[in-house]
Amino acid sequence: MDVIDRSGGTIALTLSSDTHLNDVKVAIRAAVRTAQLRVAQQLLADSRAFVPILSGALIDSGRIEVIPPITDDGMEVVRVVYGSTEVVYAEIQHDEPFHHPSLGFFGRALYLRKPYDLNKRYYYELFVLELRRALSQYA
Repeated sequence: MDVIDRSGGTIALTLSSDTHLNDVKVAIRAAVRTAQLRVAQQLLADSRAFVPILSGALIDSGRIEVIPPITDDGMEVVRVVYGSTEVVYAEIQHDEPFHHPSLGFFGRALYLRKPYDLNKRYYYELFVLELRRALSQYA
């Protein structure tokens, strides 16, 4: 970034002439995608401690999904998912403690929400770190 004018109590700043705004935009988009994936990977890892394990099917179904953007200028959505067609109880288990007929209550409810709430600040820091890395080449 270059200073183009210093007068009074103001400084006018501009991107250097060799910096193209499109390059900055591409770098930001790539950094956002990387940040989304890093946060999702960390949330998946953190949530495993909260997922109930009876047969192992629910914890084994945990994964990260990337949903393509709807428009050309849209961003992808990255989400952490548990469950599948074989593990249809994942949503029910997430919302309330699992009750097994012979074992009683087993596992914790909100196995994605709790680790997210506990680590939200850290996830934001991971996100910001990726953006800073991408933009540091233009400083």
